[in-house]
Amino acid sequence: MSKRISRITAILCLLAFVPTSFGIETAGELYVNLDAANATLAGWTNPGTYGDFEAFGRPLVTEDVTPSVYFDGSSAYFGQTPAPEGLVGLDPTRSIEVWAYNIDIADEETLVSWGKRGGPDGTNMAFNYGRHGNFGAVGHWGGDNPDIGWIDNDFTAGAPEAGAWHHLVYTYDEETARVYSDGELWNEEDMTQFGGLNTHADTAIAIASQWEGNGVDLTPALKANEMWISRVRIHDGVLSDSQILANYNEEKGSFSFDPTVPTGPPINPVAVPAGPIHRYNFNNPAAGDASEATIEDIVGGANGIVLGEGSSFNGSELILDGGGSDFAAYVDLPNGIMSQHESITFEGWVTVDGIQSWQRVFDFGSNNPGGDDGELEDVGDDNGGNTEGMDYFFLSAARGDNISDQRLEIRNEDPAGGGITTIDSSETMDEGDSYHFVVAYEAAEGGGGTITYYRDGKQESQGTTGISLSEINDVNNWLGRSNWTNDANLQGSFDEFRIYDYALTNENAKQNFNDGPNVLTIGGGGELGDVNGDGVCDAADIDAVAAAVRAGDTDAKYDLDGSGTVDSADHTHLVTVLKNTYIGDSNLDGEFNSSDFVAVFTVGEYEDGVDGNSTWADGDWNGDGDFTSGDFVAAFTDAGYEKGAKPPVGVPEPSTAALLLLGILSAAATFRRLEN
Repeated sequence: MSKRISRITAILCLLAFVPTSFGIETAGELYVNLDAANATLAGWTNPGTYGDFEAFGRPLVTEDVTPSVYFDGSSAYFGQTPAPEGLVGLDPTRSIEVWAYNIDIADEETLVSWGKRGGPDGTNMAFNYGRHGNFGAVGHWGGDNPDIGWIDNDFTAGAPEAGAWHHLVYTYDEETARVYSDGELWNEEDMTQFGGLNTHADTAIAIASQWEGNGVDLTPALKANEMWISRVRIHDGVLSDSQILANYNEEKGSFSFDPTVPTGPPINPVAVPAGPIHRYNFNNPAAGDASEATIEDIVGGANGIVLGEGSSFNGSELILDGGGSDFAAYVDLPNGIMSQHESITFEGWVTVDGIQSWQRVFDFGSNNPGGDDGELEDVGDDNGGNTEGMDYFFLSAARGDNISDQRLEIRNEDPAGGGITTIDSSETMDEGDSYHFVVAYEAAEGGGGTITYYRDGKQESQGTTGISLSEINDVNNWLGRSNWTNDANLQGSFDEFRIYDYALTNENAKQNFNDGPNVLTIGGGGELGDVNGDGVCDAADIDAVAAAVRAGDTDAKYDLDGSGTVDSADHTHLVTVLKNTYIGDSNLDGEFNSSDFVAVFTVGEYEDGVDGNSTWADGDWNGDGDFTSGDFVAAFTDAGYEKGAKPPVGVPEPSTAALLLLGILSAAATFRRLEN
């Protein structure tokens, strides 16, 4: 056997050691054992038996002494397979533990769920941190029957104190459901009086959200909002009162602080890969009356027209005076410009100048009675007095009279039965404020898609829907007017409005926000981290960033973490965030494992005495230009060895990690001497 093969074999034997932990009480099989130390933007690693979780939206992980995941009402995690058989069906025993911090408690905010909404009674499993007297603690579905509030069974509103960490627990023993806070029983109810529980199967476990009645879409509402979740455990059996108290006492010392709001990795602006298919810049000559004026589509020829009373141009904007839908001005765009596409993005710059109830930014759809008869051709056309929007996709500039609350909604009721998806968001607004909006609909395989709302370059909200664009009868495609004709028209102005036939990303939205209206940067669409401009982010880019750091190059293209400085953190950010892999993944296959050691030791540059001759693929994982013991330190500090693909698990216990690293370094040094 060669010395090199012997060396690799010895090192791999040392790496077979797996650290263990710790003293938490369990009940039966531990399906889920989440710790925020193992969470990322991409997913949450679960050492329990159920499997890992994928991220929805942008859940952000804090850097506090005890990490937690911050949920903003638009993000969640969900499993990759249906909930285990032991948690579903007729009267399954189960226990759920969550460490959570809720800054402002709503009626219903979800901690953990499976099953699905919509009934029959007793078929959902949603453990909540809300104050509603019926379902603030548990939503089994059924209102005042199998649902549970935190305080009592007489529908008294309340919940564990806001603005503090709590150990929240739910148990079900085939008869009685119980909820606990900080080791104490808060409420219980006998489920046999309602015929027991029969939880829907075939949906995954979700964190911070629930499943809609179709079992496919995460509900846009009811997500954890301004809430931190640090640990989640789901047991097959029933934790006793003493076990619950023991777990609270075991962990409470780690939660004596107020969590921070994380900023997350910076969103680096990226030019859109292709321009819009329709673009309206409203650069008509200044005029005191814009009625009947053509709004030119400067790229697609789908011109619009200003209808109604009370509008003007100032040379760069269309100004709408607002008012009732039966007379006030709006823009009418051609029929069918949305429904012909699988994916779409609406983008624009709007100013909201006043309060008008439920005023719209845009609304594409149809009015009652639907079909071709659902088209309203002017403000005087009241369609026989019908006021209901049937099909539509809209962004409102206000919810009711509150311009600080916005709503995205897509509806498919033309013909009836297609459903509705609502996604709310809030952003403090004053009259006269302007903002950049991007509403992206990305189609999913099999129908439906994901809707994301970006404002001023950052994500505001996100949700999934089972409705496809092709199902929308878009005969009323309006800027500033609602298909619900009792809603008021927009009081404000448009600077620019664009439509793309694909979904823009957060990076695209950031670029366009930075550019502003009347400017459009179209780029090559290369991957993030592609610093050498060849269209892909690969090992050559990692080596280029490392070389820039060593040379003291201050070019902003190497400042990948947005810190304002080009340093080793940018090298780490490129590998662990943009490439979403581990330090040590020399072949960039998404995993750090034995194949990476085989590759780098086959090259044979470990401590070879030749300065600056090593690349990432050769074992230079810390970016100093050489393959040395320092690269092992960098790799094992990142703690990704044999953990599979991202998201990573937590760092091993310090003593274990140190012992493992010491053994590897000793073996490497020994074999290097043997080769010499």
